[in-house]
Amino acid sequence: MILNPLPPDELMLPPLPVIRVKPGKPLCVLFLSEHWCGVDTHWFGGKTVCHSEPECKACDRNVAKIWKGFIPVCDAMAPDRRAILQITPRVVPGLLAAGRDDTGLLGLKAVFERIGILNNSPLRVVTYGVHQVPATYGPQRVFGIVQALFGEKIASKDG
Repeated sequence: MILNPLPPDELMLPPLPVIRVKPGKPLCVLFLSEHWCGVDTHWFGGKTVCHSEPECKACDRNVAKIWKGFIPVCDAMAPDRRAILQITPRVVPGLLAAGRDDTGLLGLKAVFERIGILNNSPLRVVTYGVHQVPATYGPQRVFGIVQALFGEKIASKDG
């Protein structure tokens, strides 16, 4: 009898907290998904809101769109601590280059850090070898998590 140690997506129901890399605090993670889910957002009304087409109130007021990506990760030193990491466009080329043809980012170890002292300073990533991960999140599950974050229907721009 072969037991699959990885539960199917539909059994992984607990929500994941969203984490952002803080200045001066590098974050070492393992990716729990092959790909990220990206969405266009706006900083509007004192919070991040999803860009909604065709009737977007933020666009009507000329508020710039900001792309945000989200990918499930776990702490490289404590794999039971899972979260969904918010990434920026600046790290996308590095992640695309590091991804593998067969499994994308799944199991890849990465260290993220802010270049500067501000919360929105540019984000940098350095990737390392591939490791076994405690769980995986498929594209539908990642999309569902991100949609729940915004509490509305979103259009995904996956990577």
